[in-house]
Amino acid sequence: MEASHYRMEEIPVLPRNGALQFREELAGIPGAGDYLHPDEDGLLSMIRVIPPEKLRKTAGRMNLYATPLPLIYAGARMNESEIEEFKDAFRLWQLERKRLSDTLDPALYSRLTGAFSMHETGIYTITADSSLVDIPGRKLSVTLRIDNIAPVLEFYQYREY
Repeated sequence: MEASHYRMEEIPVLPRNGALQFREELAGIPGAGDYLHPDEDGLLSMIRVIPPEKLRKTAGRMNLYATPLPLIYAGARMNESEIEEFKDAFRLWQLERKRLSDTLDPALYSRLTGAFSMHETGIYTITADSSLVDIPGRKLSVTLRIDNIAPVLEFYQYREY
């Protein structure tokens, strides 16, 4: 949409008129909420982080084993019975290291491998939370690349909330 269309919709802050700098900018696009599902902290962690200028691009799909479960369910478009099947198979992988390809319905496994990577990306988000059950606290979330080849940490995003 153009600026006048956003104003007609009474959207006070216009999306960036250029390349996105933060994945959360997608939430400002009308209708995006129908397709984008934020995690429990309200972040669009199912979308790859956009690297700051001069850092390497983040490529590929999110790693299945490092993605929050609700995002896996949404990304693979699972129904309730498939969610239960996946939970059981994932538990067997965690406890007994049984391969998901051996314990899941082939159609569901195919959807998972189409939506998620089975390989590590080298990009991790680490969250420190000082909250207690009844006492609000603060969180610090840092997304970085850990590279075994070049001993350098690249910081892609941090968020304090």
